[in-house]
Amino acid sequence: IAKKMGRDILPVGIVRKANNNRFFKKQDFYLNIGKPISTEGTVEEIYDAWCKAIAALTDLQYIPC
Repeated sequence: IAKKMGRDILPVGIVRKANNNRFFKKQDFYLNIGKPISTEGTVEEIYDAWCKAIAALTDLQYIPC
Protein backbone atom coordinates (compact mmCIF):
# COMPACT_ATOMS: atom_id res chain seq x y z
CA ILE A 1 0.00 0.00 0.00
CA ALA A 2 2.81 2.41 0.93
CA LYS A 3 4.59 1.80 -2.39
CA LYS A 4 1.41 2.37 -4.37
CA MET A 5 0.72 5.59 -2.47
CA GLY A 6 4.36 6.74 -2.72
CA ARG A 7 4.80 6.99 1.05
CA ASP A 8 7.67 5.90 3.27
CA ILE A 9 7.28 3.10 5.83
CA LEU A 10 7.94 3.80 9.51
CA PRO A 11 9.22 0.63 11.21
CA VAL A 12 8.09 0.14 14.79
CA GLY A 13 9.23 -2.57 17.19
CA ILE A 14 7.26 -3.47 20.33
CA VAL A 15 9.35 -5.14 23.03
CA ARG A 16 8.19 -6.57 26.35
CA LYS A 17 10.56 -6.14 29.27
CA ALA A 18 11.45 -9.54 30.69
CA ASN A 19 10.44 -9.79 34.32
CA ASN A 20 9.82 -13.29 35.69
CA ASN A 21 8.31 -12.00 38.94
CA ARG A 22 5.35 -10.31 37.26
CA PHE A 23 3.61 -13.12 35.37
CA PHE A 24 0.00 -12.01 35.97
CA LYS A 25 0.71 -8.39 36.80
CA LYS A 26 1.14 -5.31 34.69
CA GLN A 27 3.70 -5.80 31.92
CA ASP A 28 6.20 -3.19 30.71
CA PHE A 29 6.33 -2.65 26.96
CA TYR A 30 8.65 -0.42 24.99
CA LEU A 31 7.95 1.09 21.62
CA ASN A 32 11.06 1.50 19.47
CA ILE A 33 10.62 3.68 16.40
CA GLY A 34 13.10 3.41 13.53
CA LYS A 35 14.02 5.61 10.61
CA PRO A 36 11.60 5.80 7.66
CA ILE A 37 12.16 3.29 4.87
CA SER A 38 11.89 4.56 1.31
CA THR A 39 9.50 2.74 -1.01
CA GLU A 40 11.79 3.26 -3.98
CA GLY A 41 12.86 -0.06 -5.47
CA THR A 42 11.24 -3.45 -5.78
CA VAL A 43 8.75 -4.88 -3.31
CA GLU A 44 11.32 -7.52 -2.32
CA GLU A 45 13.94 -4.85 -1.51
CA ILE A 46 11.44 -2.86 0.54
CA TYR A 47 10.29 -5.98 2.40
CA ASP A 48 13.89 -6.96 3.16
CA ALA A 49 14.71 -3.47 4.48
CA TRP A 50 11.56 -3.50 6.62
CA CYS A 51 12.36 -6.94 8.09
CA LYS A 52 15.92 -5.88 8.91
CA ALA A 53 14.68 -2.69 10.58
CA ILE A 54 12.13 -4.55 12.73
CA ALA A 55 14.77 -7.11 13.72
CA ALA A 56 17.14 -4.35 14.79
CA LEU A 57 14.40 -2.59 16.78
CA THR A 58 13.38 -5.76 18.64
CA ASP A 59 16.84 -7.34 19.07
CA LEU A 60 15.75 -10.38 17.08
CA GLN A 61 17.64 -12.14 14.31
CA TYR A 62 16.39 -11.73 10.74
CA ILE A 63 16.86 -14.82 8.60
CA PRO A 64 15.88 -14.16 4.97
CA CYS A 65 13.98 -16.88 3.13
